[in-house]
Amino acid sequence: MPNLRTHCAISRKRTGRDFEDLHKWIDSPSKELGMDHRVVRHAYNRQDEDTIRSFWEDKERGLGEKAVVEWLFHIAIDNLDTAFKKSWRAYKNNRYNFLQFGLTNSGYIHIEPESLNQNELERKFKDAVVDDGSDDPSFMHFLKEFDKEFSSQLEKAGKHVEDLSKKADDDTAKIIDLMNGEPNKKKKKQEDFFNSRF
Repeated sequence: MPNLRTHCAISRKRTGRDFEDLHKWIDSPSKELGMDHRVVRHAYNRQDEDTIRSFWEDKERGLGEKAVVEWLFHIAIDNLDTAFKKSWRAYKNNRYNFLQFGLTNSGYIHIEPESLNQNELERKFKDAVVDDGSDDPSFMHFLKEFDKEFSSQLEKAGKHVEDLSKKADDDTAKIIDLMNGEPNKKKKKQEDFFNSRF
């Protein structure tokens, strides 16, 4: 799930402001609800919209509508992140990790999904990196190592699931053979062959 620094960096990139108080407020139920915090403040509704607009408009004239938009982007980014993580189960390595969106004034959404390897993705964002405050080389090294390890573990988990599935299929076939008496036929043929020799 994107952290506070990431949400703030995206807001800063889009608006010039980090909206840190807003992002903290959106995710504050996580202290009590953990991962289930998204049942609160993470879906569009008029009550939250009015609360956000009013609070931020009182803070500074003209910020209310912008804060509502940043709230909606926060929710969208969270859901895109979750969808990407869950897509591994559905699509394995054949999943999209680069999405380009185009939004028309009429409301039509254009989307161009691509699958890029890590190097292509880094090249794509070489000059457009979102500043999340992580210029620390040791932190970046940690992230790369974590990403490699995470990918490796996902691959191993996928292989394990495939192996279990194959074993289950094999066991099912054996059970069906037993129910149909197939091993008994083999045994009868072996006995017939043995008896014909003596």
